[in-house]
Amino acid sequence: MESLKYRHELKIRISPSCFGVLKKRLSEVMNIDKNAEKVGFYTIHSLYFDDIYDSALMDKVDGISHKEKFRIRYYNNDLNYIKLEKKRKLRGLCSKESERISQDECRRIISSDIEWMKTDERRLLNEFYVKIRTKLLKPKTIITYDRIPYVYNLGNVRITLDYNLRTSLHNTEVFLSSNVFRIPLHKEEFLLEVKYDDILPDFIERLIMFSNLTVISYSKYERGRRPWL
Repeated sequence: MESLKYRHELKIRISPSCFGVLKKRLSEVMNIDKNAEKVGFYTIHSLYFDDIYDSALMDKVDGISHKEKFRIRYYNNDLNYIKLEKKRKLRGLCSKESERISQDECRRIISSDIEWMKTDERRLLNEFYVKIRTKLLKPKTIITYDRIPYVYNLGNVRITLDYNLRTSLHNTEVFLSSNVFRIPLHKEEFLLEVKYDDILPDFIERLIMFSNLTVISYSKYERGRRPWL
């Protein structure tokens, strides 16, 4: 098993006007991710899991620096490419493991039909099975949002502008039905995310750090569970 690679991750909540300025600035110096080239953005659908004590949620609320969570994700309306992901965070650094699953496997997981995962050849599904059995993980909420992604090769920099955040609250059975109405989290909530390996080029840092932007502790999962924040 390869050792995990951790990356820096910064999150900054921004205003609508700042969103417009950054969109213009970033498009002048960075490339749009190839998966968004056609229309300039893509839509992300994520189903988050937590245990009976809501440990992932409370770790976030309590500011625990070392935490993990599982989610299932697909993009736009493409149900032919669904991923199970495990995300770890450690003192501002993050790592992510992922494994593709089929539409049928996704439905079986949501409906608690999981015994097949115990002997599956994919290691991440084995681990997920153990966590479901030992920690009683259950689907908790769906988060859907639109993303404009930019990439820069030096430093493996990835900057995204996320907007139009919406949630299903506790209705998780509709995860694979992307046309089901989702509740908007906030009509003017925009998020800037910056991810890089070791070095963030100076010119990119200067480009995004203006108007007293402040790095914050932010979780889309927490926002989906507590949309009134």
